[in-house]
Amino acid sequence: MATKLRNMAPSIGSMPWLDQENQQVAQFADQEAEDFAFSVRNELDFLNEHMAEIFSKNQVNITEVFKTPGKLRGKTPRTARKRNPLDIRE
Repeated sequence: MATKLRNMAPSIGSMPWLDQENQQVAQFADQEAEDFAFSVRNELDFLNEHMAEIFSKNQVNITEVFKTPGKLRGKTPRTARKRNPLDIRE
């Protein structure tokens, strides 16, 4: 059985073998390109839908996006007061 399969396949390094290998490589490359294009298409569709949703709402004030949140506004880190060691404490 194994000898039958060996006899059917072209010998390694022959022109038919090289043609088969080239065809197989081309098929693999086409399949990878198709898979990649499918992924890219899905990502772009998602981004387009997401951006359409953002821009379909009332106009977004871009300055509000980059502002510091209200709970953090106007707060600075506290520094300990430096006491004068010569002052008399009452």
